[in-house]
Amino acid sequence: MKTEDFVAMLARGNAGIVPPAYGRRFVVGLGLGTAASGLLLAGMLDIRVDLAAALRLPMFWVKSGFAASLMLASLMYALRLSRPGTPVGHAPGAIAEPIAAIWLLAILSLIAPGV
Repeated sequence: MKTEDFVAMLARGNAGIVPPAYGRRFVVGLGLGTAASGLLLAGMLDIRVDLAAALRLPMFWVKSGFAASLMLASLMYALRLSRPGTPVGHAPGAIAEPIAAIWLLAILSLIAPGV
């Protein structure tokens, strides 16, 4: 291909260009990472014997929700940072919110230990 042909193709806006693959890469990475961490958890650290009883406690769900919200906020932040020139937006605030909420719960538990 000659340079003039290449420039003309770029000027036409050729539709044959592959769209960004970062979404697929993150999905594959998250899937493999989740599977690997689950296997490591089960193999090295063992699963809780009293997991059925722990599922009934609210603190189990608070801890799980905290980890899940941090994971989702971090994923949002990583997706925005993976695209050059895209503004970060509210991603830092989304990461700070679960941390502030857990701090508030800690303060409330110290003030009112029976709650």
